[in-house]
Amino acid sequence: MTSNLSFLSDNAAYLPHPRLVDERLREMFEAARSEAENFGVLAAVVSCTLNDMNDAGASLVPNFVLGFIPSDPILLQNLRRLAGGCIPAGLDTHIEFLNAQIEVAKKLLRGSVEERKSFLTLHEIDQLAHAWRGVCDHVIVVMAGLDALLPEVGGGSSQIDRFQLENGLVNARDGGSDLSLKRDFNFPSWAQKRRHRRVLLNDIGKAKVKGRTRTVLITDASAGGLGLDFTEGFEQGERITVILSTGRLFLGQVVWSAGTRAGVQFDQELSQNDILFSWESC
Repeated sequence: MTSNLSFLSDNAAYLPHPRLVDERLREMFEAARSEAENFGVLAAVVSCTLNDMNDAGASLVPNFVLGFIPSDPILLQNLRRLAGGCIPAGLDTHIEFLNAQIEVAKKLLRGSVEERKSFLTLHEIDQLAHAWRGVCDHVIVVMAGLDALLPEVGGGSSQIDRFQLENGLVNARDGGSDLSLKRDFNFPSWAQKRRHRRVLLNDIGKAKVKGRTRTVLITDASAGGLGLDFTEGFEQGERITVILSTGRLFLGQVVWSAGTRAGVQFDQELSQNDILFSWESC
């Protein structure tokens, strides 16, 4: 069956860019595509749930929906900063639109729950659902743009059924509720856990593994760990010490490694009030 996103890949704005030849760039684009897929799963779940509530005339958003709000697409943001000249204009614009739309959608959803309103009007529920349908629409286009640059789909997360994701996003965008939390369906186990708030760091620091110290780019941080770049040779399970440019030191373990990127899990989670999160809120 033809992919729901394939029609977008035929658009000239998304043809493979002649400068996308460097392996380093390719890894950055593959990481961004994987992030877009993970982001898309949660966005579709939230959107379908709100569509379901809207159709049922519900007047209150349950607190647990907040646990499925996706983290901001940090790798996509980094892609625009570090490889902007290699991103087709159409894709760059839609990444920008996605960032703006998710900011609006998150603000509306958190406001509807955290302000402890006992009742939401039909207009407010409809406004929420509409905002998240917009998020799904932009995710669809961004994923299509990344697929056109990296035609062989499969570089993303192995936990994600891409066909189910594409159909779920289209269903959510069109007002459907196939992936509503009020229904019975299977999706990645990691998506059932509330995602840690993250901050974008882009800090040049040091990492010490097996007694050897090297310079790395610390891309982002959460209460649970750090995202690192320029980490060729790091292996899952290795003990690691990471030092920020400020001199602050973190102890942990490499929990995943892919190409030049790696993820570190702290030995001890940080408090959500940690000063690290004043760096740049995401």
